[in-house]
Amino acid sequence: MKPILFNTEMVKAILDGRKTVTRRVIKPQPSQNTLIGYCQDENIFGWSISKECVLITDSRTPPYQVGEVLYVRETFACEGSDEKDESHPFEVEWYNDDYATGEDHRFYGYVYKADTPNAKYPSGYPDDFEGAPTWKPSIHMPKEAARIFLKVTGVRVEQLQDITEEQAMKEGVGDPYDYQSDEWYEQNGLCGNYFKDAFYGLWDSLLPPNKNRFKCPENERKTNPWVWVIEFERCDKPEETNHDA
Repeated sequence: MKPILFNTEMVKAILDGRKTVTRRVIKPQPSQNTLIGYCQDENIFGWSISKECVLITDSRTPPYQVGEVLYVRETFACEGSDEKDESHPFEVEWYNDDYATGEDHRFYGYVYKADTPNAKYPSGYPDDFEGAPTWKPSIHMPKEAARIFLKVTGVRVEQLQDITEEQAMKEGVGDPYDYQSDEWYEQNGLCGNYFKDAFYGLWDSLLPPNKNRFKCPENERKTNPWVWVIEFERCDKPEETNHDA
């Protein structure tokens, strides 16, 4: 079973049922004269300089296949008791209501940043508590800590700015309760791209300033890269097999 990483905001959107699709930059990007991306067969995606797809100039295998189950890596922390557990691969920290600390700890369970997104420290530690345990980056989360499982329902290729307002909403960005009808935006002299603008803002925020794809007008390819569009749905944790281990 493969992992897929999400930041805390997107994990919360998945838990809320607002996020059912994600876009990931294709690396390396296809050649500059690419005009169209398409599915060559169930497993290979190709690009062509012709809209009739007469000549394939490049191809990629998608990172995930339809029907595959993924486990989500998210920002987390370990909970522990007062007995040492040397078998656990991560530093285990003591949590209780009295904010007690100690050196010897036994692994107890996991806590997740998405459940308390505004908390500086895990498990109710105050923001000014000296020596409080810290959140661990999602990249380090072991499979055993996973609580969210996603079944891939669709994979395709497109350029980033091909995203529609409906698709941007499925990315889990923006607040649906703040959205007005397209007619409202038109009557007030505004464009009806509420969710698209929110998506572009999120995309920009995840990149270093010198790589912001929507702040590099001198380089059109940087502003509109080819991406994998991966659609998914929540599912139960699958039974482990030797192949998954």
